[in-house]
Amino acid sequence: MSTAMSGIYYIDRKQQPLILTAQSYVAVQSKQQLIFFPQLEISSHASPLQRRPKAFLSLLQPDGIYLLTPAMRLLLLLGTLLLPTMASPCHFPAIFNFGDSNSDTGGLSAAFGPVPWPYGETFFKMPAGRYSDGRLIVDFSAESLGLPHISAFLDSVAANFSHGANFATSLSTILPQNVTLARGGYSPFSLDVQLKQFLQLRHRSRAVYRRGGVFGHLMPKEEHFARALYMFDIGQNDLTALYFQNVSATPYLSAALKELSRVVQTVYERGGRSFWIHNTGPLGCLPYVLVRVPPAASRLDSSGCSILFNALAEQFNTMLNETVAQLRKRLPLASLILTDIYSVKDSLFRRAAIYGFERPLQACCGHGGGAYNFDADVWCGDTAEVDGTRVLLGKSSRKPWKRIVWDGAHYTEAANKWVFHHISGGEFSHPPVPLSMACGKKTPIT
Repeated sequence: MSTAMSGIYYIDRKQQPLILTAQSYVAVQSKQQLIFFPQLEISSHASPLQRRPKAFLSLLQPDGIYLLTPAMRLLLLLGTLLLPTMASPCHFPAIFNFGDSNSDTGGLSAAFGPVPWPYGETFFKMPAGRYSDGRLIVDFSAESLGLPHISAFLDSVAANFSHGANFATSLSTILPQNVTLARGGYSPFSLDVQLKQFLQLRHRSRAVYRRGGVFGHLMPKEEHFARALYMFDIGQNDLTALYFQNVSATPYLSAALKELSRVVQTVYERGGRSFWIHNTGPLGCLPYVLVRVPPAASRLDSSGCSILFNALAEQFNTMLNETVAQLRKRLPLASLILTDIYSVKDSLFRRAAIYGFERPLQACCGHGGGAYNFDADVWCGDTAEVDGTRVLLGKSSRKPWKRIVWDGAHYTEAANKWVFHHISGGEFSHPPVPLSMACGKKTPIT
């Protein structure tokens, strides 16, 4: 069963949803608890699934009503009754996040200046350090686990690390880059620097917490480091870096994923046990890439996305799969969940209208109009002096909840929420485990 066939399909309006996963598992979800059964047969009135399963599954739509075989119904009923004793959430006390702008909650903004309005307009009603109109996947993750939004490690104003820390910054890469941020390059906070920040917090927070007082309450407890969820969403900027610097892809990606592996293993050696790793999305569908693609590489697919850049993203993801597989062998006590962000976002771009979105390749907040509404010289929030008056050039549309791309390089809150909804249940993860149970069965060592 391909990932594209994954999804939630309701048996009927009163019963629990049936989840078809890429690993051909069937699950019953009840109160954020999940139990898995091996491959079981689904049937409809005409039983087309038995004759052409792939063709039939590709036509299924969420919220459709489908029938189950009697044996399947019995197993689902038993599974629902057994759920309270067989499965329980992990109760993560903290999240430690490593990444780039897809999960930056204020790191780059704290270091180099705040993002301007209208960033943050939808949820925060003000710029909040996020490169979106609202919340990111890391925010929805924290909310779903009953945690507050995670403070950026670099933000010294009103930061609270008692429930984790976010080391991600916009424009971060796995491998350090030679082109500085001041010259239009990348963040100095590459993954190796983010690891050093984590290790510093890990070391220094212990003493601060023991001293107590107001600062002690802002630090994570010692046991939180072993029980926390460690999230990784990084690599997108490495792809643009290697391409526009004319670097050979395979050697660069091998080095990058070797570095990612080293960082994960170091966190593991410091007590981390639960890892939620995202692959990279369809880079070729973002306006900031589409407007920079040279003519020789301008081939577009049926959705209007760059074939070349999406192929590069897929190469990264294939190599990431192998990297995580090797980590599982070396880190026997770790729960390593690899989530297929690419497939979810690719489906969103390709079926935008079906999911209630408009103009999938056009920036919601930008300048210039046209197919992409993106100008590399006038970003969202940029202003200019016109006849003695400061005028906002990079404006947002009136319906950001209908758009996928926010500023040409990042996603809207609506898109982030949609993606999180589809990945949090585990149907796009390997192994197919929901976020609330990503700690696995092994007891962390403190």
